[in-house]
Amino acid sequence: MADRAGVGAILLAAGQSRRMGAANKLLLDIDGEPMVRYVACTLLDSRAAEVVVVLGHQSAAVGEALAGLAVRIVHNEAFREGQMTSVRCGLEALPDRYEGILVALADQPALTAADVDFLIDEFLAGDRQRILVPASADRRGNPIVLAAHHRTEMAGRGLNFGCRNLIARNPQSVRTIEPPNDRYFRDVDTPDDYAAESES
Repeated sequence: MADRAGVGAILLAAGQSRRMGAANKLLLDIDGEPMVRYVACTLLDSRAAEVVVVLGHQSAAVGEALAGLAVRIVHNEAFREGQMTSVRCGLEALPDRYEGILVALADQPALTAADVDFLIDEFLAGDRQRILVPASADRRGNPIVLAAHHRTEMAGRGLNFGCRNLIARNPQSVRTIEPPNDRYFRDVDTPDDYAAESES
């Protein structure tokens, strides 16, 4: 097998946005751009070697919001079955040449490229066989970074085996790190979340 290098990124953008009400949160405006595009650009501005975006709910509209960006788009036909199916879809699409796989959420517009680079740098500088998770006290944040070998376990355990299951089954493989700010814990699920993010 060829030597692996760097970190590839999977952006999960397939969810049904139920708690936002009628609006698809990924299409809400963040500094003049749809949220999904804003977050995708953050990943593209980071040191992630490649970005795969997984679409599902309202995939035509969300895909249009990403038009012109240097990302690879894949479609998760099983998105209604939960986020773990999107993780699986992204892993299948991402080439098997990276030491780490950063799994990011498309509803975290507060994150900056520097925040993403912090995780990439920590993963590459540490034990590259472990799962890197930003955490503070009893809070677990996102994105996380998986070691390359974890994709094999996830693929072997079926469609509904996702990151939470992987972390729960492999506590000895988890490395938590205190992040430099609270942006890793902020996401946009509800109208109140969106209002708070818009005001920040």
